[in-house]
Amino acid sequence: MNLELKTFHFTGLQNYERYAEEIDHILNACFQCENDFFFIALTEAVNNAARYSVYGMSKARITISIRIMQNDIAVTVQSKTRPFNAFAYQQKLIALLNDPETCDLDWGDYTIKQLGGRGFWFILQAVDYLYVDANGQEVTLCAKTPMADKNPSGKVGDLVPKFLVKQNGVIR
Repeated sequence: MNLELKTFHFTGLQNYERYAEEIDHILNACFQCENDFFFIALTEAVNNAARYSVYGMSKARITISIRIMQNDIAVTVQSKTRPFNAFAYQQKLIALLNDPETCDLDWGDYTIKQLGGRGFWFILQAVDYLYVDANGQEVTLCAKTPMADKNPSGKVGDLVPKFLVKQNGVIR
């Protein structure tokens, strides 16, 4: 049962700041505390929506939908972006999960030698689940409320199962 739905539409990453304080206030009220992890994760998702937009960062058409339910929150970020094969990325993550050498690593230790690709790890640490559209046009960050774990795990083995792909309404 949806208790509340709030939607923000804006064009260009530069206009996210206009709504960021209101969004942070909504999140903090929902989590019943300051949840910097989730807000940073949402900001990362918005940055990705702009960075990979087919219109460019300053003209990206971004929608943020916040759905607050009785025991959780789901925040969806949508933007027309260059295609991203979420299933292929999910398979790469599963390979890390199945590798004993990477499964117990902290994501920071795993990504330390990589120049990019840290965004999803930030997001995964802040959520209970992340649903990514199969083509990367939409991401949904889901978390239980109120916030229970103030020190979420950063282990690859704990984060990978949170990454799910949504295609035609089916989540895998």
